[in-house]
Amino acid sequence: MQNTIAKAKYQASRLYAVDPPEGYAENMLLGTLQGLAANAGDEQIIVKTGAYELYRHELKNEYKCHIIEKDEEGRELNVFSLLRYFSYIPDGYILISDDPKSAGAYVAVSIAAQLNAVVAMESIEDPVKNCELPILLDARKLDDNWLRQSEYFEKLNRRIAVEQPAESAPKLVDYAVSAGAYFAYVPGTDKNAHTEKFAFLEPGAVVYGWNSDLGEIDTVSSFASLNVCLVPADHAYNLSTLSGFRRDRLLQKLPAPKKEKPNDTKHTVCFIMSDGDNMQWLLNAFGTSEKWYGSKLRGKFPLGWGMCATALDITAPMVEHLYGKMTKNDEFIMQLSGTGYTYPSQWSKDALDTMTAVLADKMQRMGLKYAEVLDDRAYTTDTLSAFTSKDGIDGLFYIDYWNYAGMNGRMLWSNGKPIVSAKYRLWADLDDGQIDAIAEKINNSSVNPKNEDAYSFVIVHCWSGLDKNGDLVPDGNTMNAVNALISKLNDNVEVVTPSVFMSRIVNNLKN
Repeated sequence: MQNTIAKAKYQASRLYAVDPPEGYAENMLLGTLQGLAANAGDEQIIVKTGAYELYRHELKNEYKCHIIEKDEEGRELNVFSLLRYFSYIPDGYILISDDPKSAGAYVAVSIAAQLNAVVAMESIEDPVKNCELPILLDARKLDDNWLRQSEYFEKLNRRIAVEQPAESAPKLVDYAVSAGAYFAYVPGTDKNAHTEKFAFLEPGAVVYGWNSDLGEIDTVSSFASLNVCLVPADHAYNLSTLSGFRRDRLLQKLPAPKKEKPNDTKHTVCFIMSDGDNMQWLLNAFGTSEKWYGSKLRGKFPLGWGMCATALDITAPMVEHLYGKMTKNDEFIMQLSGTGYTYPSQWSKDALDTMTAVLADKMQRMGLKYAEVLDDRAYTTDTLSAFTSKDGIDGLFYIDYWNYAGMNGRMLWSNGKPIVSAKYRLWADLDDGQIDAIAEKINNSSVNPKNEDAYSFVIVHCWSGLDKNGDLVPDGNTMNAVNALISKLNDNVEVVTPSVFMSRIVNNLKN
C-alpha cells in the first residue's frame, strides 16, 4: 500500500533550537536550511514556536533528543550561527530578489533539494557568502514556466506538494525542501487556473497549506477534482524535522467497552469538536489554549476531538503529547474526509477506494475507530460505502459544508456500519447554533433507544465560544460554550464519547 507521506530521512538525536527570526529573508534562509538538515543526518534544527514547549518533553524523554539552544560561547542561536555550523550540508545557495512575492522564490524552494541549496535573498547574500557557499543559481528572473520546462520539474515529488505564500517562510518551506515538493501559490479566484497548476500530481497525493484567495470550497473542490487531499497547515512550523520522528503505531487510551442494556430513560448526546484536520492549529494553539485541549474543563465531560490522518507520520511527538494527556472522557476520531480534507463525492471510484484503504491503515495505527466526513451535499452511501467497506473504520460522522447539521441527524447504514449526520451545530452568529435553542431541543427529544431521534450528534464549531460576558461569539472560549450547553441539559440526557454513542446506535438500531 503506497504511503503518501514524505518523511525526513533521519530522526534527530541533536536538535539546535532557535527562535523564529523577524525578517523574511532570514526566515527563508532558515526554512531551506532546516529542510536540508532533516535529510542530511541526525543533527537538525527546531524552531521554538507554537506548541514546541509541549512536545519538547517528548523530544527529550521519549526520543532521547539532546536539545541545544546556545552556541559554545553561551549566545542564543540564530539563523547565521546555524548556517555557519551546518555549512557542510548545502553545496551553495540560490539567489532570489528581496520581493517576497517574486516568482523566483517559488522556483527556488521547489528545486532547493535537487540543488542541495539554501535560498538567499539579495539583502543577506553577503553573510551567506561569508560561510564560503557559492551561488548555484540566480533565480531572480525565473518563473513557473521556466520551472516546468526545466529538467527539475520531472524530478519533483508527485505525491506531496505545498501551497503557501512564500512570504510565510519558514512555515512549510522546510517541509517542501525536505520532501522535494513543488512549492507554489495560485493568487486570485480562478479555480480552473488553480486546478491546472496542480494537475501533475498523482491521484491520492496530499497538498499541505491553504489558499485564502480562492477560498475554502473552491480550493478543496479544485484538489478533489484531481483526486487530491488538502491538509490545512499554512502556519505549521518544523514539519521537516518532526516528520523524522518515527512511531509506526501509537494508540489512544480508551476505556474498555462496557456491555449496556437499552435504557429507555435517556437521550444520548455526543459532542465533537470541529477542525481536527487543521495541522497548523494542532501544532500551535490547540494544545496550549484554554479554549480547546489546554482547557481546565477538559475531562469534566465526554468530548470527541479530531485528528488529522497523517499526524502520526508527520508530527508524532505532538500526537504522543496529546495522547499522553487524555482523560477517560476524551476520544479522538479522524477528521476530515480522508488522508486530508477533501470532498469524496468528487473523486473517481478507483482513486477513492485506494485512498480510503490508505486512510483505514493510518487510522488503525493511531487507534482511531471512527471517521468524520465533510462533503458538498453528498450524504449518500454511493460515496460513503468506500469508507465503511474498510476494516478499521467502524462508522462515520457526517457534516455538510453548507450547513454542518443540514441532514438533521438522519442516519444511514452501509456495510453494517452506522453513518450519523450532525443534528445540531454549536456555532455563534447562527440562529440554530445558540446554546439555549440546542439545549431546549435536546431536552425535549426522544428517549426511546429503538428510535433514531433518541441520539444527537452535536458538531462544535471550534472558532465559536463564550466571551467574558457569557455570550456566544466568534473566537470565544469554545470549551466554556460546550460546558454551558451541557449544564442546561436535563437529567434524562446523557453525554457520551463517540465510541459509546456509536455502540449504542449499533446495539439498539442495527437491523
